[in-house]
Amino acid sequence: MANITASGVFGANVPAMICINYDKEMYNVRGIWHGVNPLDYIQPVFMLQVILAFVVPRIVYLLLRPLRQPRFVCYLLGGIILGPSVLGRHKPLMDKIFPHKEAVLLNSVSAIGALFFIFITGVKMNTAMVLETARNAWRVGVSCLLLSLLVTIVFCTILQPFIHIAPATPLILIFTSLLCATFFPATAYALQELNLLNSELGQLAMSASMTNEMFLWLCMVMTVIVMQSSSSEVFAACLATIGFIVLAIGVVRPAAKYIVKRTPEGKPVKEVYVILVTITALLMSLMSELIGGTFVQGALITGLLVPEGPPLGATIVEKSELLIMEFFLPMFYVQVGYHLNVTLITDWKQFASWQLIVVAGVLGKMVGAMVASLFFTISIRNAFLLGLILSIKGVPHILALGNARQNKVIDSQSLDTLALSEMVLTAILTPMVEMLYNRQAIQSLSCSYKKRTKTLQTTRRNEELRVLSCIHNEDNVHSIITLLETSNPTYISPICVYAFHLVDLIGRAAPVLVQESKTKFKRSISNHIAKAFANYTKCSRGPVETHSYTMIAPYKTMHESICGFAEDKLIPLIIVPFHDNQEVKHANAIRNFNKNVLLYAPCTVAILVDRGFHRPLQLVQFSCNIAVLFIGGVDDREALSLAARMSTHPNVSITVLRIITTEDTNQEAPYSESETILDDILMDEFKQMTSSNACVVCKEVEAKDSVELMEVIRSVKNKYDLVMVGRRRGFKSKFEQEMVEWVEHVELGVIGDALTSSDFCGGTMSILVMQQCGDVNVGAGGATQFEVLKDNLSFHQG
Repeated sequence: MANITASGVFGANVPAMICINYDKEMYNVRGIWHGVNPLDYIQPVFMLQVILAFVVPRIVYLLLRPLRQPRFVCYLLGGIILGPSVLGRHKPLMDKIFPHKEAVLLNSVSAIGALFFIFITGVKMNTAMVLETARNAWRVGVSCLLLSLLVTIVFCTILQPFIHIAPATPLILIFTSLLCATFFPATAYALQELNLLNSELGQLAMSASMTNEMFLWLCMVMTVIVMQSSSSEVFAACLATIGFIVLAIGVVRPAAKYIVKRTPEGKPVKEVYVILVTITALLMSLMSELIGGTFVQGALITGLLVPEGPPLGATIVEKSELLIMEFFLPMFYVQVGYHLNVTLITDWKQFASWQLIVVAGVLGKMVGAMVASLFFTISIRNAFLLGLILSIKGVPHILALGNARQNKVIDSQSLDTLALSEMVLTAILTPMVEMLYNRQAIQSLSCSYKKRTKTLQTTRRNEELRVLSCIHNEDNVHSIITLLETSNPTYISPICVYAFHLVDLIGRAAPVLVQESKTKFKRSISNHIAKAFANYTKCSRGPVETHSYTMIAPYKTMHESICGFAEDKLIPLIIVPFHDNQEVKHANAIRNFNKNVLLYAPCTVAILVDRGFHRPLQLVQFSCNIAVLFIGGVDDREALSLAARMSTHPNVSITVLRIITTEDTNQEAPYSESETILDDILMDEFKQMTSSNACVVCKEVEAKDSVELMEVIRSVKNKYDLVMVGRRRGFKSKFEQEMVEWVEHVELGVIGDALTSSDFCGGTMSILVMQQCGDVNVGAGGATQFEVLKDNLSFHQG
């Protein structure tokens, strides 16, 4: 006989001690061929548990995802279905799939899953950002925690006779703190599913949750020390805590930095280092258990001490995240469901009391966020959403409930009730946040167009030109710098460049936007890019001011920060590299990013297709030959406006081909007439401005049908360094309508796609495709295109 403990990371409803017959033969699997039931052996049963843990929650997720339910809810519900609440109602089946002899193995695997989930969440966390944002967001986090804690304690005290917990004990204080706490891993995981990591609201929520958790752990450590019965125990507790901290800061952190230092830039981290860090996480978790805490503290602290992002943090996440999230973590949810039995909830007064406490805690957190909004620049609507986000639950909350049950702070029914309540609460709050935020985003987008942001046509040529350039790798730098130089910075109209190095969010939980001059990593690719732009300011023909940033965020939400930055700085032009020039593994993500920028940008967007558009910047050697295809429309006018600025550069030659088509458009007559008037005005202004410039040639070509139009476009093949064209959303000629179904890259438009096609023009020309966004007729400050054109013409004539 052998005694096996059945409680694991989660409190059990089954007896704490189970006696089973230990048979060595139960590891020697015998199957149907031997006339034996394979489910009588440990290995087949465990493999069946793994299969069920993977399949059932996935099915629940597929069914509930249309209702915008998060993975936490679906996976926890899948675990409950596999547990005694649903499947366990058929006892013979339950005994076969989840026999008591499997309890130790299931608990051990689930504990490993929870441990490494907390660990990689800590690895993703940017500890520098914690310290930076703590100065700004700590009041919000503490306000939410304290008000929620106060309300929870009051309701627990009033309803104490119904919830059956002992009042006024330190354990109760710790439990109520955990009940209303906001844990960073849960918040970051929820924001990632909601695609809000890169939003201002998401960053505020993560900062508040970080501060909340730090304050909570500090209070808990102090409470545990005070709980000691004698001074010697207090001294021992303090000594053990200090020793653990010294080990973490004095050994683990320097070792992690040493690994980063020993890894050459751009090279992967050695596998032996990854294994050592993983073992260190287990060791630190063991140490935290030995001093009286739980493995959660050790795993989280170890993860925090590992430098996030590449090379070490990103490598650990890449190598372990899939296995942890898709194998170990589902086993954790199965183990939770195994110990939950909602059918045993019979004390409905206790059930109702806990619901009041949970709802009161959420309301307290929301009121705390709104109170904080009165003293900071946070709108009431955002404060309301912040309170909802901070109330979303996750894995750490389930672990906290399990610890409370093991310490006998709450009984089994309270455990079932609170776990079920947190699942239902998250199921309600997550889609509510998604719907309210999306509605707010649509309204904000509508308002942003009403702000009349600037475009190239509404930017006066005697003022500074601000450009936001997006860079994915070092190969993008030279072509963008060449494009900036051809735009002719002068003392009357200098150029201000905001260079953003865009990095996908790997090995981090929170997005980062940092100005490169403030970063400590001087060997990084971002620093090389910043140095290239700094050198450009010295070599440029005219005055150029550069500001280099590194943005680390998910590609699917990165456009939000880019568009928001452009709107705040009143930037009229965003330059993005074409995805076909990037690494294959990021090509699709970059293409979607470009499409999102085109869709949401409040200004003009230019997609640069680089096919060798590199020129030396020395004044003696620099020269560039550019063609502009002008058919008409708002996008083509943006291309011509940029060409007008380039035409003042003495070493830039420009050929403008105005293509006059006789095909009818599908637009209404008044709209077509107004667009034609604007086309004629801008073209006349351009001709007047460049009439004495021998480097500028304007031609008019008539195309009677699509064949002639194709010949005109083909005529620019291999004759120019750069061809500029508008994306042409406004007009759809018969030719374009016929070609739409053959377009491979919609973001380039019909003409731009034809120019980049290897079948049409050989695919060797560099192309700049431009699209104007926002209100096409009104610029910043209310100046119309007619007013700006008139002022620009007077300026050049003067």
